[in-house]
Amino acid sequence: GNNDLERTLAIAKRAKALGLKVLLDFHYSDFWADPGKQYKPLAWEDLHGEALQKALYDYTTDVLTQMKEAGALPDMVQVGNEINQGMVWPDGKGITTKGCIDLLKQGSQAVRAIDPSIKIMIHLAEGGKVDQFTQAFDALTTAGLDFDVIGASYYPYWHGTLEELQTTLETVAKKYNKEVL
Repeated sequence: GNNDLERTLAIAKRAKALGLKVLLDFHYSDFWADPGKQYKPLAWEDLHGEALQKALYDYTTDVLTQMKEAGALPDMVQVGNEINQGMVWPDGKGITTKGCIDLLKQGSQAVRAIDPSIKIMIHLAEGGKVDQFTQAFDALTTAGLDFDVIGASYYPYWHGTLEELQTTLETVAKKYNKEVL
């Protein structure tokens, strides 16, 4: 990929200077993460359990600290990208697994430690599949995950009709009492 911290800081500073809000999306991978690939960064390859959770927490904290120091703190942070199948595989494979939920909790805690006013988004793909969303968010809310916003990606070719997307968005907004994007 080409979005390292240096580039992220430059883009976020420009956006803030223009009065724009910033959403920071942590993929927690060496390259793009999506439902079909959520590979653990090579630097974390030998980390598991609490050591992996600490690495994710420390990385999130470090990035946000540098953004804060640069005057470019994000307004919203997405902990993971399209995490329908979990994240940071294999340890966090399966969004409803303890491994994934523990990693998500570390990401959320890191965000809150830097600035409690930053909104936290949990983002899934397949926006037209209401059952995937309710299964995932039932597990996350039962586990006590701290988040503010439900994010949904939607590509009509793969993710159903617009009516199915609307059903998903309306269902999760009402059921979990969260903002939905």
